[in-house]
Amino acid sequence: MSESKYYNQAQIQSQLCEEQYSDEYYQAQAYYQQQNQPKQQPTFIPTYQPTFQPAYQTIQGWQQQQYQQQFQF
Repeated sequence: MSESKYYNQAQIQSQLCEEQYSDEYYQAQAYYQQQNQPKQQPTFIPTYQPTFQPAYQTIQGWQQQQYQQQFQF
């Protein structure tokens, strides 16, 4: 009987150890995720002005110029 008693005790201890380790693992994982979260999402501000203008803008501008030139005189 004593062997089974020791076996049960060992099994219980190993289960406790597993539970403890899994708890620590989840705590560590949660902490790691918390640390790696960006504190504030950076808003993207382009510092350069793009030189490329869409074609429709230039066409509109060209039409406007033509229109203004007609009524200059």
